[in-house]
Amino acid sequence: DYSTLAEVQDGGMAQAAFLEAIEPDTAEVRREDLRHALLEYCQLDTLAMVRLTHFFQAGKGGEKGHGKI
Repeated sequence: DYSTLAEVQDGGMAQAAFLEAIEPDTAEVRREDLRHALLEYCQLDTLAMVRLTHFFQAGKGGEKGHGKI
């Protein structure tokens, strides 16, 4: 559940966090906080893609590979 993430909860927030992290004036402590937040977000995003892949491979809801969500 993305709402449980403290700082980065969607793609737009991830873009903003990345841009802040690569800004030369961003403090190292803040950069590390952003890095951690982005890794948490990406972990959930990856898990979602894995679950979707498994769903479609199982063929749930229709022909194999064409499951309904």
